[in-house]
Amino acid sequence: IDPIDSNRNLAAAISNENIGKFILICRALKEKPSLEFFKIKKSKISKKFWGNLLIVKFEFKTRSSDIIWGQIKRATSTLSTQLELGGFTVLRSKSHTDEQKEAYLIFFLESTKINEIYQKNGPEFFREDSAHSFISKNLNNAELVWVGNNRKIISLEKRKHTNAESFMKEFLEKNLEIGIPKGLEKDFKAGFKVFLGNKALSKSIKEEVAQLISVDGTLLHFN
Repeated sequence: IDPIDSNRNLAAAISNENIGKFILICRALKEKPSLEFFKIKKSKISKKFWGNLLIVKFEFKTRSSDIIWGQIKRATSTLSTQLELGGFTVLRSKSHTDEQKEAYLIFFLESTKINEIYQKNGPEFFREDSAHSFISKNLNNAELVWVGNNRKIISLEKRKHTNAESFMKEFLEKNLEIGIPKGLEKDFKAGFKVFLGNKALSKSIKEEVAQLISVDGTLLHFN
């Protein structure tokens, strides 16, 4: 707890990412002492990955910065899980807010489009009840069903969404209570935007978003 402001959680800024950066830079400094380590190196942006960024933007009613940061971080974590469940690979994610009215949930995806067909692994065939239930549920709806060499019943399924943008829009429209903290539900019901890339972003927001597709400046000290 902050000794000056009891409402502020000092530990919130101590993430695994920041701890990792600190450890790596300390090792490098110990190995090769130099004043260069005390200079901030600008991250190198890989612009070819702008199209791999999925962004959710919304406006919120004024509240304390600690509360909104906590809410958007939880929302980002939950939506990352939902994207993974939908078949998308989330490489990195982050959240950002101007602490006044706008907030952004940002996801760096391996690909914004995925195959329509996917393999679904069921139970092992010797689990009688589970195997029977899986076969009954999937036999008529799946593209294919077979017994795999791994002893599991396998089905070939068709996805409803192959595009990350449409997946996220529908998820937020129909499953808001699952993916968004309760404190943000009214804000999202008032409206939100889902888009790919860096369109409709101000310069300052672009800089924040670009961190997900950049080589960390801390690591550049190893050159």
